[in-house]
Amino acid sequence: MTSFMVPTSAPLLDHAGVEAARLVRAGREGLVSGHPSVTYALLADARGQREASVRQWVRRLRLAGRLCTVDWGGVTLIPSFQFDEAYEPVAEVADVVERLTRSGMSGWATWRWFAVTNPWVDERPAALVAAGDFGRLGAAADALLADSGE
Repeated sequence: MTSFMVPTSAPLLDHAGVEAARLVRAGREGLVSGHPSVTYALLADARGQREASVRQWVRRLRLAGRLCTVDWGGVTLIPSFQFDEAYEPVAEVADVVERLTRSGMSGWATWRWFAVTNPWVDERPAALVAAGDFGRLGAAADALLADSGE
């Protein structure tokens, strides 16, 4: 029996992909730990409704692109910037969320857009919402979408 050597090579490990996933996870952890959100149960309590009704209501708004949600560890989180003090959707925010969603942004990307300082208005869009400055909020969305060719 003849033996022969089979050359071995090092496996091609995806270090860049793993690092990119780590950075995405860290960014998402920053959003969920640093920016308010609600679950279906909390939203139902705030609105005085049954959780099943709230789930259906959120689903309809999300499918229409007018509400962003994210899944985190098996729980659906709904970023609070989208609601007024009575947890009713803010129409001007829903309009912007719809535009961002229509342009292809995910729930995570939309939440991040609202949470970080926007270079076109030098403010976080979520802070503009809190201040009721919907003109500048729209301008920030316009600038983003114009840059992306929308």
